[in-house]
Amino acid sequence: MRDSHSIMISVITAAYNAATYLPDLLESVIAQDYPHYEHVIIDDGSKDDTAALLTRYASKHPKIRWWKRENKGQYATQNDALAAARGDYVVVIAADDILASRDVFGKVVRFLQEKPNTELVYGKTGRMDARGLRLPDFEISFRPSRWLIKQIVYAQHCSVFVSRKMILENHLSFDPTYRYAGDWDWLVRLFHTANHIGYLKKRLSVIRIHEGQTSRWSKTHEISAEHRRVSATYGGNYSLHVLLTWANNFRAMGLLAIYALRQEGWGAFCQRVGAWSRKRLSH
Repeated sequence: MRDSHSIMISVITAAYNAATYLPDLLESVIAQDYPHYEHVIIDDGSKDDTAALLTRYASKHPKIRWWKRENKGQYATQNDALAAARGDYVVVIAADDILASRDVFGKVVRFLQEKPNTELVYGKTGRMDARGLRLPDFEISFRPSRWLIKQIVYAQHCSVFVSRKMILENHLSFDPTYRYAGDWDWLVRLFHTANHIGYLKKRLSVIRIHEGQTSRWSKTHEISAEHRRVSATYGGNYSLHVLLTWANNFRAMGLLAIYALRQEGWGAFCQRVGAWSRKRLSH
């Protein structure tokens, strides 16, 4: 059986104007009960206090490795961080998201210890609001399927731990020609390259939903074009992708609306449904 403490995990983060939420991510990594990890962060030309924040944290926590450079974009930055990683397994997590609990690394490492041939292991992903309050679980999650991953993103990269050796040997970097769908493109290639994929039916990370992400609504056509490209490149069915995505979006919106009704009342429920409807009908 593989020695669990011989497995090193590299957390990869591209940070751009991330000072508001980055401390929550850093604290969720620092709090892990498994000690053999590093956190590789690139400040991608931030204009806020991201660099000052990282300077303070890195002075107290030597497992944080970071540097600042001119802006190159998310996927190019994640590639540079991957190239600098030293771990056996890597996980790519955005600056406004967090690890789900303090034993995430421990869960992953125990799985890898029991199944040492695993090249990729992933789990479920939760959601939270801007304040960090947990939202209903509306993540669609399935066991490994090379066919289904071509149709819809059902594994989020912040909950995917992948062998760095497999990445290097198969040149599995992010494609920087994408602006929005590079995560999906990367996941499809990972799933099709890995011979042994593991699935943990546990929440490994939490994505934050906040107003800073709403700019993506104005890019609907560009995002759709990139989704078409992914489907065409890997033999997926774009029509099926749209159907599955819309079905999941409606399900998610229903769960969020019910949550708002229970937590904040009828006014919040109507406001949430109205805002979502206006955004959808405007595109």
